[in-house]
Amino acid sequence: MTSATFEQAEQWRKAGQYQEAAEVFRSLWEQQSTSAAAWRYVYCLRKLNRLEDAERVVQQASEEFPDDDFVRSEAAWVAYLARLEPAARQEDLPRVLEVAEQICQLTDSELLVPRVVMTVMKTAKKRGNWPVVLAWSGRITAQQLSAEPRRLNGKQTMAPREVWYINRARAMLEVGQYEQARQTALGALADFPHSLFLKRLAAQALAGQGNLAGAADEMRQLAADPRAPWYIEAELAELEHRAGNHQEAYRRMGHALLACRQSGPYKIGYFVSFSSIAIALDKPDVAAAHVVLARQIRTEQGWRIPQTLLDAEQQVRQYFQQRQLAWPQLPADSRGLEAVCRQFWQEATAEGLTFYRGTVKPFPEGRAFCYIRRDDGQGDVYALVSDLPREARRPGSRVEFALKASFDKKKQKPSVQATSIRPLPKEK
Repeated sequence: MTSATFEQAEQWRKAGQYQEAAEVFRSLWEQQSTSAAAWRYVYCLRKLNRLEDAERVVQQASEEFPDDDFVRSEAAWVAYLARLEPAARQEDLPRVLEVAEQICQLTDSELLVPRVVMTVMKTAKKRGNWPVVLAWSGRITAQQLSAEPRRLNGKQTMAPREVWYINRARAMLEVGQYEQARQTALGALADFPHSLFLKRLAAQALAGQGNLAGAADEMRQLAADPRAPWYIEAELAELEHRAGNHQEAYRRMGHALLACRQSGPYKIGYFVSFSSIAIALDKPDVAAAHVVLARQIRTEQGWRIPQTLLDAEQQVRQYFQQRQLAWPQLPADSRGLEAVCRQFWQEATAEGLTFYRGTVKPFPEGRAFCYIRRDDGQGDVYALVSDLPREARRPGSRVEFALKASFDKKKQKPSVQATSIRPLPKEK
């Protein structure tokens, strides 16, 4: 090996000219078999995505130089790219765990180990293995991960650190470590104060500790946030149900299901919850329609029927039998069933609400919000134009509406917003 040849190849490697560097390091490795040439050759091969060649060379180098830190590091990187990532894509958790352990025995790299941990956590989460998520999340600290959001396919995604916090807190929640889950979520809010997911986990952990009222209060604040996804309100409805506030739970669940633009399979768990709420309110036909819909969707998808659904079905059928009620006539397909249930959701949104009357005030064309002047003189009420019925989306329209909790960002204080808006017939 000549010093000039090695130095030139090293310059190419550092400059990203991996093809040129690889040829030189291959020649040097075959001629003199040094660890310096070996790990650099493997480095170039993996950068060129020639993973089969990289595996072959690094295996040979590992046998000759088992204690060389650079060789071990390259062996770890090749294992990550050639074996761990493919196993993760296949959601093969046993294989992922096997390869991850091998990598961690090879290196303690502050760059690679966090990637390995996050890959294990992601795979275990997909497989529903929360003890594994919790155990592996403890192998690194939050500070080892970037707090900066990433971009994927042109879209901004969560920072790795936020993902780690969320999955660790969720794992604690799933295994019943409610106090630890809450403390983890609340602590993470110091880094990510606007994270709805961390606030949601903190509230769920509080519910797990038995403080349903406190958890519901926190979830109400989240549900009022314009960024909140539909299922936040659905989860709030479940909390209200557990706290005995069945009418409020019924209304909120109906609103959440109407707001969800996804297909039935995404809502299937909440159909079961809605059924339970309906039974508590003595609405057996509503309960029956929802357990039948949940079962039909699972049947059409080829999914198994979980115990939670079997229990819900039994509860509803017992209700009918005890009261000697006739089982309702329902459509046989999920589309027809969902149409029936959608009518129930629409009716539920007005359940127990107090309605007020008012007039839509003038607003600029194209603006997303407006105000309704109340007839009772209690001040104008904020409303989204999209929430107005189509026939009432012009100034001067007479409407009837209920109120829901909101937050005035401009004044930085709690407020109210018009909801369940419906047109009033023209006065004679």
